[in-house]
Amino acid sequence: MDQYVVELTRQEWKELSELASKGKAATGKITHAQVLLRSDSSADGPSWTDKQISEALGVHTNTIHGIRRHFVEHRLGGL
Repeated sequence: MDQYVVELTRQEWKELSELASKGKAATGKITHAQVLLRSDSSADGPSWTDKQISEALGVHTNTIHGIRRHFVEHRLGGL
């Protein structure tokens, strides 16, 4: 099991959803938002695996792991 479990609050989900849907941020930020939204393991989250996210977004699993780690350590402040 991944040691960096992403559990988004409703506010974080809202902020990331807006960032991902507007398409006006840097591509990297949008990708990070999409990874975190799919990684969400909260009760309402989709809880996708790194492999599923990798296949859907075309992002390497090491990158996904890094995004999860960074989020767990810094929350949205580091995005």
